[in-house]
Amino acid sequence: MAISLVSANVIYRREAAFRTYIEKRGEAYTHCVTNHVKNGINEAALAYPNAKEALDLGANTVIQDCLPRYTDLVNHDERRKGMVICVMSAYLKLSKTMAEAGSSQEEIDGVLAILSEHQSAAMDLDERGCNDDS
Repeated sequence: MAISLVSANVIYRREAAFRTYIEKRGEAYTHCVTNHVKNGINEAALAYPNAKEALDLGANTVIQDCLPRYTDLVNHDERRKGMVICVMSAYLKLSKTMAEAGSSQEEIDGVLAILSEHQSAAMDLDERGCNDDS
């Protein structure tokens, strides 16, 4: 019985440490992606001031919808794939919102080009990206 309790305690501590690691990693990932999103939004808003309202909605979609769904996935590839799909969906909503607000296709394309640069940076596997599995 004593051996079982000792083993259970070791397993419990490992599981707790793993959960703590996932939470810390999730916080770092959220912070990194949020910074890339905000930087992209700010750059696009400076270049295309008429798009500011739509950009803010797009940022909220990524930060409030995408990140909570994918931040704590253990597998980096699954997390990255989920984030890319969710962000692409946010781009579609952003494009639609901008078009409905009267933005030209040139403005929409310009905004998306800027945001895509920042998304690429966030998803990059080098030091500028949000790769936390190293």
